[in-house]
Amino acid sequence: MNEAHLRILSSEEWAETLQVEMLPWVVEAGDLGDDVLELGPGPGLTTDLLRQRVRNLTAVEIDPALATALRDRLAGSNVTANAMSPGPVDTPLLHALAPGMKGRTREKGAETVVWLATSPEVAGVSNKLWFDKAERVCKFHNEEQEEKLWKVCEELARKG
Repeated sequence: MNEAHLRILSSEEWAETLQVEMLPWVVEAGDLGDDVLELGPGPGLTTDLLRQRVRNLTAVEIDPALATALRDRLAGSNVTANAMSPGPVDTPLLHALAPGMKGRTREKGAETVVWLATSPEVAGVSNKLWFDKAERVCKFHNEEQEEKLWKVCEELARKG
């Protein structure tokens, strides 16, 4: 997520858009069920709305620092937040960025996300980085940097 995208997803305007435009649509769709999977929660404004309407919310983010910040902010709630990497998936984007590179199937790329959302093995587990249904150590995990990132998110949200 780049800074401009993060600024938008952390803004009061986005929070209002979610409340006014998206939430009525979600409520009109009916019961979400007890367990909901949120892909790409970013700073978590959508997470805040969804978690009030479900028993368990599994938030899966590609950015480990954002997943950690979300987990810390919602510790003790009904939200589990993890990061995962699908690996290089065989898509037109991969072919454009890395001509000749063969990626994995879309099904293989999605496998870990589905597993995180449905497996009793990882129910309630938060703040991990996953790849191929296995925990990986994030070499860039740095609590000081994560705290700085979260402060930037909060500052951008205040500026709106």
